[in-house]
Amino acid sequence: MEFNDDPRSHTSIDASYRAVMSIPNFRILWIGSTLAFVAGAISQVAMPIFVYDLTKSASLMSVILVVQLIPQAILSPFAGVLADTFDRRKLMLASCAIRAGAVVFVPFATEAWHVAALSAVVGFGAVVYGPSEMATVPTIVKPAQLVTALSAVQVASAMTRVIGPALGAGLIALSGTDIAFWCQTTILVLAFVVLLRMRLPVNEASQAFADTRAFGRYLWHEAVEGLRVVWRVPIVRAVCGTEALWTLSLAALSVTTVVYVKEELDLGDRSNLAFGALAVCISLGATAGALVARGIEARGKRLFLMLVGYFAPLLFVPAFFDPPLPVLFVCWFLLGFADAWLVIAMFAYVIEGVPENTRGRVFAIWHGIIALASVGTFAFVGWLTEALGAQTTYLLVGLVVSLGSPLLLWASGALESVRRPRVPHHLSPSPSTD
Repeated sequence: MEFNDDPRSHTSIDASYRAVMSIPNFRILWIGSTLAFVAGAISQVAMPIFVYDLTKSASLMSVILVVQLIPQAILSPFAGVLADTFDRRKLMLASCAIRAGAVVFVPFATEAWHVAALSAVVGFGAVVYGPSEMATVPTIVKPAQLVTALSAVQVASAMTRVIGPALGAGLIALSGTDIAFWCQTTILVLAFVVLLRMRLPVNEASQAFADTRAFGRYLWHEAVEGLRVVWRVPIVRAVCGTEALWTLSLAALSVTTVVYVKEELDLGDRSNLAFGALAVCISLGATAGALVARGIEARGKRLFLMLVGYFAPLLFVPAFFDPPLPVLFVCWFLLGFADAWLVIAMFAYVIEGVPENTRGRVFAIWHGIIALASVGTFAFVGWLTEALGAQTTYLLVGLVVSLGSPLLLWASGALESVRRPRVPHHLSPSPSTD
């Protein structure tokens, strides 16, 4: 099959969504990734419910969720390098196949360790998909179309964060968690079939690494260089630190919320549906927040977006006072809304703060730090939920994250660096000769 999507082949470029979606390889990637995103979003609802119903323990539930994160914590620093070196299409296909092969067996698990083992396989399969996808986009669209293409990917991600939890909650309410996992498996298989049709330019980088030892040295060197960039740039260092702290909120959303809706709200058979509905509220809020944030950021209010996002976990606090369920829906919607502001601001600061040739590694390391922090915070929140109860856990997590994040931003020197951005050397005024 002839490859016709060379970004350099045209000088007059149509950068509209319609033009970008008309590129065969991008359209295939977009559809395949959307399906993969939906599958992952279903699991965000189905897995915590399945594990809690199996174990009746918040601590065990958090441990099993942590197991899925361990491969990401270990391998993420290298995932960006792999995506820059090997056939990205094959990496994405392998990711879908591995996850589908593990998820299909989850309904048959009867012991906690069965679920833990399958979760580890799912985590291993997922670690390379994101870097491979994002590294593929610039190779199949023209440079002038890149922003539009990335926007289309983000729109798909936002849509699936609504569709996936809603679909998962509906299936669970209809026929339990088993059908949700089989639906997830089916969608991953569909993603695999769709991505099979994609044809990418030959990645010649892998030709330089026939020597396994040479590639090992290269992989280590590039990963270490990415870690150095993360540490040296104040805003990147701060973002990674605050995101690590924010994993307490993610743990509360996954672990504490399951316990809260099943034990505190006394909803009976409606508890699973309520958990899914809360996940949908967060996703709807994130979608709305992303749409609103574009205009605010364009007016130079990026720091405002970030600070509002950092205080968003205070929306956990009302859960301490036994509010009606509609109040929780509103709080979770606003939490997603403000979190979208934070994510957009952080991505913009990181992209501007690091050299172009290190961004893939920096983003991979960023996600690796989140996964590594989650290993500890998910276990801690599971223990805290069992020891103090869901409502007290919400209160503590909300206060610690919302107050600790701005403090980290200030202590790292990042607040000063974004308020008074350093002028690049080539733009600095020449010294006075007077």
